[in-house]
Amino acid sequence: MPVHEPIFPPMPLTDEKRPKALQGAQEEKRLEVLAHFTKEDYKLPNVEKDAELMEVEKFWLTNDCILRYLRATKWDVPSAIKRLETTLLWRREFGFYTFVTAEHVEPEVPIFVFVLISNYPNTIFLRV
Repeated sequence: MPVHEPIFPPMPLTDEKRPKALQGAQEEKRLEVLAHFTKEDYKLPNVEKDAELMEVEKFWLTNDCILRYLRATKWDVPSAIKRLETTLLWRREFGFYTFVTAEHVEPEVPIFVFVLISNYPNTIFLRV
């Protein structure tokens, strides 16, 4: 029988653990990428049918997502835009919005192991 440990609320973040504010140039680059994808006439490149962004894709393009891609490209805006567009195209080609449904992944749920690493020192909770 699996052992279930209680999940305690996380400790409040201290100032040194909070994400650092973006520097001036970084914020400008984030806004530049955001502006690229929020243009009224924006269409995904190399897509002939339904090239406009779907609502779920707009929802996926959060500030955190944009920052992840900018950091991965060392704040190179054209590279970040290219990678984001490639990812959006892959998600469409793979069928992420049509093929991967709750019914599709439901058989994996009973065998899925959930690991929670908390803010408490040296504490890992395993849920089965």
